[in-house]
Amino acid sequence: LPRPPPPPPPSPPPPTAPPPLSPPNVPPPNPCLLLVRPGAVFQRCLNLRNANLTAVSLERAVMENMDLSFADFSHANLKSASLHGATCVGSTFDRAVLFDVDLGGADLSDARFANAILREATLGGAVVARTVFDGADMRGAMLSALWQGALASFVHADLTDVSISNAALHGAKFVNASMGGVQIDDVSLRGADFRGAPPEGTSPCSRLAKSRRATS
Repeated sequence: LPRPPPPPPPSPPPPTAPPPLSPPNVPPPNPCLLLVRPGAVFQRCLNLRNANLTAVSLERAVMENMDLSFADFSHANLKSASLHGATCVGSTFDRAVLFDVDLGGADLSDARFANAILREATLGGAVVARTVFDGADMRGAMLSALWQGALASFVHADLTDVSISNAALHGAKFVNASMGGVQIDDVSLRGADFRGAPPEGTSPCSRLAKSRRATS
């Protein structure tokens, strides 16, 4: 009898899938972001550095002593929030609502508050070196003990009825700022720029200019 044909050779094993690529070194999501809501209390979660918080609502939130450096709060609602003692270096608050906010003792160096609403805000003891308040509505705000306020900018800001006391705002810009009813006490304004201020003796703005000359 003829011999049966030999069995076919075994099929080669299927190619193995390449190992998955290692994910890039992306940091895990910040758990503090889960707390972002009106009235939030960030008592044990103190780091929102570099966070994107554009247009969020943190009304009445307690964010004291937090690291908020380089965070973006543009268009956010921070009405009546407390950022007392917070570090906000390089943060952005453009067009944010900060009515009645507490920024006392906060480090606002290089932060931006362009066109923000800071009415009746408290900035006692804050660091405002190179901080930009251009176009901000700061009516009735309290600016006291701003000993580190060099080169702050208040161009076109509304400073009506603002109280400025015990402050050093050397080289600050008040160009075209509205300053009716400003209250000034013990303010050093060496090199400050008041272009666009009303003529001498016609408004409280002129008293601010006198204070500047007296401390130059």
